[in-house]
Amino acid sequence: MHLRIIRRRILAAATLLGTSLAIASGGAVAIAGEASRPPHALEGLASWYGRQHHGLRTTSGERFDMRALTAAHNTLPFGSRVRVIDMASGRSVVVRISDRGPHVAGRVIDLSVGAGRLLGIIGAGVARVRLEVLAPAWVRDAVHRAPAPRAATPAADDPDAPDRSEGVVSTAD
Repeated sequence: MHLRIIRRRILAAATLLGTSLAIASGGAVAIAGEASRPPHALEGLASWYGRQHHGLRTTSGERFDMRALTAAHNTLPFGSRVRVIDMASGRSVVVRISDRGPHVAGRVIDLSVGAGRLLGIIGAGVARVRLEVLAPAWVRDAVHRAPAPRAATPAADDPDAPDRSEGVVSTAD
């Protein structure tokens, strides 16, 4: 299987499980959840793109709207939500990954014009940012509603109890 696809699937699984994951660039993508936040996040340069792509189809198949709060990332699954924090100003914006990119070395994310404007990087063109991948609400809800592990029953500790591990109870003596 192609390495890029494998890495993308691993990142998607980590996003759903709410864990942090070291990636090939040497950094880690922080998966932010309700209970705790991993100490490391992916940092690098963010840029913006817009007018020349407005109305065209993105890699995910949707039409690009330069005013929407969307972004391009090379490995995160489409639909992932990412908090982008400008390291200099402290401003942040939450974007949805809808495209692949950036296609310039040294950059970690390409923001739509709308997201770039809220972050305040339109004039400069690029900014040093930190990315935090946000787990979708349905994942957080599913984790909180997960049934508690079953407690050991006295029958499980009894060596004479019938073996129910395969769903078949032997009644022969």
